[in-house]
Amino acid sequence: QTIKQSMFSLPGIIAMLAGIPVFEKATKDLIEKREITLHQFLAASTILGLALGEALTSLEIIWVMRCSMLVQDYITERSRKEIRKLLEISEKQVFLVVDGVEVEIDPERLKKGDVISAHSLEKIAVDGEIVSGKAFIDESYITGRAVPVLKKTGDKVFAGTIVKDGKIHIKAEKVGKDTYLSRMLQMIEDSLEVKAPIQTKADELASKLTKLGGTFTLTTLLLTQSLYRALSVMLVMSCPCATILAASTAISAAISNAARKNILIKGGIYLEELGKCDVIYFDKTGTITIDEPQVKTVIPCVKDISKEGVLSLAAMAEAHSQHPLAYAIQNSIDNKGFNAPAHTNYEIKKGEGVIARLNQSKIIVGNEKLMSRYKIGIKPWEKQTKMLLGQGETVIFVAKDKKLLGIMGISNTVRPGTKETLAALRRDGFSEINLITGDHELIGGRISNELNFDGYYASLLPDEKANIIKKIQDKKKK
Repeated sequence: QTIKQSMFSLPGIIAMLAGIPVFEKATKDLIEKREITLHQFLAASTILGLALGEALTSLEIIWVMRCSMLVQDYITERSRKEIRKLLEISEKQVFLVVDGVEVEIDPERLKKGDVISAHSLEKIAVDGEIVSGKAFIDESYITGRAVPVLKKTGDKVFAGTIVKDGKIHIKAEKVGKDTYLSRMLQMIEDSLEVKAPIQTKADELASKLTKLGGTFTLTTLLLTQSLYRALSVMLVMSCPCATILAASTAISAAISNAARKNILIKGGIYLEELGKCDVIYFDKTGTITIDEPQVKTVIPCVKDISKEGVLSLAAMAEAHSQHPLAYAIQNSIDNKGFNAPAHTNYEIKKGEGVIARLNQSKIIVGNEKLMSRYKIGIKPWEKQTKMLLGQGETVIFVAKDKKLLGIMGISNTVRPGTKETLAALRRDGFSEINLITGDHELIGGRISNELNFDGYYASLLPDEKANIIKKIQDKKKK
């Protein structure tokens, strides 16, 4: 009679209906996984409560568990929405080029082989190849670098990237869910289902507590012969749900908060590994300094060339470089309203600069190392070079064949809030924070002192930077 009254009371009916997902999960774990889990313990607690006429107690157990599950589902779904919002692939409408005419259509109608048009400040809707035009493309969602890259006919572009300036026609090679960014989005969403080590440990702890709770409940029943006392023990021990849900909820919330700040984290495992790090190295250009450096100073070194001439030759050589300093040079001539000549071929010297051919001459644009490599004399201009470095400007030399034509100083403006961020990282437990840069020793030292870095490495090539990180890892530091 007590069981019937309890089950068919309003709290009992609600507990049974709300507990269906818990009962299903408990049965599935037992039959398919052959495991004793938290869900079985909670299901048993609920049923025992109803059997003893404690419908409100059973409802309380289910209510706590279901609320926890709903909170977890809500935070996980919010994380997905934030990531989708961050990686929103394309505009609501795109322009399909048909017989030279642009026709506005829905992106879902695009197919492989279509040619679309992308204008300034529009997102590209497909992965494909530029068939005409040129433009500066913001590929930060793909490469992580916020400085736009000049793309022209024959170059590849990706969905989700943004045309900052220019107009291009693109032949679609991949559309919709097949694009690189869509696949990356799916990978990140899937990672929300992959458990981090701390979540696995929480599962293991909850499983142990469940088994321990069952043992204590049975022992209490045998010793006291009282179902009510056994139920009390079961209720007290039915709280490992907080342990198992807290870890996954915290990780989902962290990924969601990071996405709102334009930071993509591929999953809980990477977030947890980051928490174990005690050493951090920051690259200077585009990370510590702002993404859009500016040409501040131009010094002609020969009488028959103007400041505009120096800039024009530098822009010509740097036309295809993706380095932030190259973008500063390109942006400078755009703002001044003149065009650079076209080179016939070019070669990038990593960590040093570029070499381009103009007619029969070599145009060499780069740092002191590159000038030294080609035996171009810069010593007579040492005073001007030190002046620019003292002002915190990165020095770029422009030469034609063996003759120095000009010197440029490019600003190194520290990103706002950097000092506060570094202080917060120290409070969070990072024991060592260093600066690493390919820039001159004076620039590296100046920024290191200004921001209170523990140390700095300057005048480094990309492979030298990688070697420093490897040496730190070999010392068992993280």
